[in-house]
Formats: sequence, C-alpha cells, structure tokens
Amino acid sequence: MEENKQDKSEVHQPIPREVEEVLDRCNTENPDPKDVKALRHYLRITPGLWRRYGDMIGITMEAVWSALPKHPTVVESFKQARLELRKELGFEQADTFERLLIEHVIVCWFQMQFTSAVYSTHYTESTSMDLKHYCCRMLSAAQRRYLRACETLVRIRRMSLPQLQVNVGGQQINVSGNISTGDSNRD
Repeated sequence: MEENKQDKSEVHQPIPREVEEVLDRCNTENPDPKDVKALRHYLRITPGLWRRYGDMIGITMEAVWSALPKHPTVVESFKQARLELRKELGFEQADTFERLLIEHVIVCWFQMQFTSAVYSTHYTESTSMDLKHYCCRMLSAAQRRYLRACETLVRIRRMSLPQLQVNVGGQQINVSGNISTGDSNRD
C-alpha cells in the first residue's frame, strides 16, 4: 500500500529545470550523445520520471482517445470510464504487477469497444464483404485479447490468495481464498 502512494507522488513531483532542458534537447531527431547520457542519468536518479514519458499504456490510451470522435462528451466519458474501471478493479490496493495487468485489461477493453464501434459502422453500411470480414476478424482479435487479459488478471489474483491445508482425522482438507479466523456474527 505504501508503494502505491509513493508511485503516485513520484509521477506528480515537479521536474527540475535542468532535467527539463535535457529532455527538450533529447526530443530531437539527432540528439547529442552527451544529452542522451545525461537523460539516462536523470532517469536513473529521478524516481517516477520514466512514468511521465515512457508510460506506453498512457500513450496507448492517448492514441485511443485521439481516434475517438472529437466530441468532448465522448472523450471525457472514456477518460472517466478509465478512472472508474481502475477503481472497480482495485488498482489502488494492487501491487505493481497486478497494476500493470489492470491497466492492460482496461486498454484491451477500450480497444474492443472502439473496434466494436468500427465493426458496427461498417456492418450496417453498404461496404464490401472483404471490409466486413476484415472488421469482423479485428473485432474477434480484440475480444480474444480482452478475455485473455481478464483471465490473466483473475489467475494472478487467485495465486495470491492464501492457501490452508488441514488434516482432520486422516483426511486432508484444502481451502483456498479469503480465510477468516472467526465468524463476526457469533454470539
């Protein structure tokens, strides 16, 4: 839990001016090797800096949002959906690996929603059968990615649940899941 708070605060820390200058000089087609070396140094010593500029999930989400119709209602609704899905999937309480999987599930969900909308548009229009088949294959692939991401998240969560093995009268009993030490409703 403490790690989660630290991750958030690192991303939102102000960047020192000298680091910003190095970042600006490196964001060119042919940056000076000295600047690249300095950038590597700052990435190593500045916690969370890589999350601002190397967060591929964030970049992917921005690409999905930029592909949406330019209606603020649609874009803002999808941004709010991401926040709510993160909360519902337990992002704040998750460890780092599980957080990555939660983000992957959300990205796959957005891609599936977008692909589904494209498929619906082309399916109802008078487009060629080849295009309709292509859209159908793309939708099927997006659905498979989404389901695989969900299954992986569930499998990882199951692996992290406590295991209990009890031998009673020569019989072995295995219990998995949330194990409580007592019933709070007892008198």
